[in-house]
Amino acid sequence: MEDPTNAVMTLLLPCFTFGQIAEIIDEGRSTCSTNGAMYGCVAFLIGMPCLISCGYRSRLRAMLRPLQEYRELRNRGFDPEIGWHANMARNRGVAMTPPVNQTMTG
Repeated sequence: MEDPTNAVMTLLLPCFTFGQIAEIIDEGRSTCSTNGAMYGCVAFLIGMPCLISCGYRSRLRAMLRPLQEYRELRNRGFDPEIGWHANMARNRGVAMTPPVNQTMTG
């Protein structure tokens, strides 16, 4: 319960949290609302939103090798709530980097 607001939001509106995460993973090429709507449609129509979220999870895992996407983005200085472009403006385009105690292999 490191971030209780996100936990409650994800419980009540998982499409919103998914949209926030997907916008960051897409580097702003898609919006939070577009991604959230796609997630919601898949969940509503066939009841399997994991079909859309696992693709993003795989992409994020390949990029960062995280355990928990939302927390991982926050730990790396991103705020999923404000979107890609606002994060780039706030961070002045600083790229995602692994924590100092972790290295990327591949």
